[in-house]
Amino acid sequence: MKTDFLIIGTGIAGLSFAIKAASNKNNSITLISKDNLFDSNTKYAQGGIAGVISLSEEEIRSHIKDTILTGNMQSNQKVVERVVRKARDEISELINIGIKFDKDKKGEFHKNIEAGHKEARILHYKDITGKEIHTKLLRYCKKLNNINILKNHFAIELIKKNNSCVGAHIIDFNNSNIITVFSKITVIATGGIGQAYMTTSNSKGSTGDGIALADKIGAKIKHMELIQFHPTSIYDKNKKRNFLVTEAIRGAGAILKNIKGERYMEKYDNRKELAPRDIVSKATQKEMHKTNSNYVLMDTSTLSLNLIKDKFPNIYKKCNELGINLPKDNIPITPCVHYLIGGIETDINGKTNINNLYSCGECAYTGLHGTNRLASNSLLECLVFADLSYTYAEKTLNKIALYGGKVSTPNINLKLKDKGVDLKVKGIKKELNKLMNSYLFIEKTRLGIKMAEKKLKEIEMRLNEITNIKTLKSIELFNLIITSKLIVEHCKKTNKNSGVFYNKDLE
Repeated sequence: MKTDFLIIGTGIAGLSFAIKAASNKNNSITLISKDNLFDSNTKYAQGGIAGVISLSEEEIRSHIKDTILTGNMQSNQKVVERVVRKARDEISELINIGIKFDKDKKGEFHKNIEAGHKEARILHYKDITGKEIHTKLLRYCKKLNNINILKNHFAIELIKKNNSCVGAHIIDFNNSNIITVFSKITVIATGGIGQAYMTTSNSKGSTGDGIALADKIGAKIKHMELIQFHPTSIYDKNKKRNFLVTEAIRGAGAILKNIKGERYMEKYDNRKELAPRDIVSKATQKEMHKTNSNYVLMDTSTLSLNLIKDKFPNIYKKCNELGINLPKDNIPITPCVHYLIGGIETDINGKTNINNLYSCGECAYTGLHGTNRLASNSLLECLVFADLSYTYAEKTLNKIALYGGKVSTPNINLKLKDKGVDLKVKGIKKELNKLMNSYLFIEKTRLGIKMAEKKLKEIEMRLNEITNIKTLKSIELFNLIITSKLIVEHCKKTNKNSGVFYNKDLE
């Protein structure tokens, strides 16, 4: 296959890039998804999208300041300025596509306030903003004739020639064939790495695929030690994916208590429940240790039932399913892996150090978030960097020739599924998840990092030994191991605590 743009990933970043590229009718776009298109971290985003949609310079400066302060003064100022100032235009494009955001009685957009924000500036649709955005972007993409969407296709290897990415080898899991796609521009937008951990809010497909692909061909990977933990997910030991309770509910007045019923955030930060995520997560874990508990409590009794049903219907429904009667009952809460701040290093145009290879979304490291992401800035980053990347790439497109040489196809024994292999893979993945939660969770130590490195080598050896058959699950696990090794490597190199990175031995 040949295409102008090959986009790997179908979350908000990949879909937005595809729509931008399709605006030029002469462009051909190939968009690949390793599943049926509906599984992505975008879909699970509850809170909304942070962005100033007025022309007020004061409000814009305030958003810039909050982003940098929450990022512990480690953000790239130029990137922050560009992202915040483009919010109005990017959000307007979403609205033009048909994406809805809640409005108040006056017909004005209703805006939430979340942790780290000094002002209410988060547009949302109920508590399912991500699902609304993902569904509508996907629907719009399907209408565009120059976008070729390939479901159940999985990129296993990028093709590099003379420090340029010229395409990728891709498994078609509809028939277990490997196809080669040559492209002028390749975009990695594969999302996060949450499946490396036991407790995560991430989708089942968040297996670090894009980061592993980029690392294999020498793309620079930066700050993999910066993993943000969401402080409030519902504690349910029987679930593989943690259900988030959006920070907007704390913005509306919900408070956190330990299992003794004591409010604790005021001991750690004068912003209390609206302190940035890194602070709330660390405080919550300390309270859990002190009380020897697996969770703390979220008290919503300060909120009316009508407000909860109207603004947070999805959370209300989930709590009902679990027998939690809001606002009377407390919600059992625990931190979980939520967002990768580090990733494939890009410049302000989304370019990597490999020619014609771009990255945007959670798998990219742009410098926007510093060492701690401001709540609801992630969807905005995806939109803006999809635009910046496409705008720059389009200018170079006519200068790039599609690769016409020969390349060898990977020789592997492929199956979509194999019960025997997948059962073994499942067991090894559980071991990986356990070690990542044990040694590389919120609180780290030098010994823990060393132990994680040793055990990762053992796990990798066992995975290599189990079979010569490659299934979707086994390839994902190989990618998770590459990603986990990068996390360990970057944790070892980090000699200062900042934001989401906390090594107890560095105090």
